[in-house]
Amino acid sequence: MHGNVAEWCNDYFGPYSQNLAIDPQGPVSAPDFVRRGGSWFAQLRYVKAAGRIGGKPDRKERYIGFRVAFKKMD
Repeated sequence: MHGNVAEWCNDYFGPYSQNLAIDPQGPVSAPDFVRRGGSWFAQLRYVKAAGRIGGKPDRKERYIGFRVAFKKMD
């Protein structure tokens, strides 16, 4: 999944708390949203799930998109 497109996430971009956390939460509100995963166009440090970068949700670029996930029903 890494390297195809940068993925928009439903998190606001900002610093994490300094406290240790398994699933850290960003700020409650901010002007930018988080993009993760990098893309074919990204610098190497952003082509990983932990790489975060902020951006305006109305930004349109050929290397920014979304991923569709589904849950297999039994």
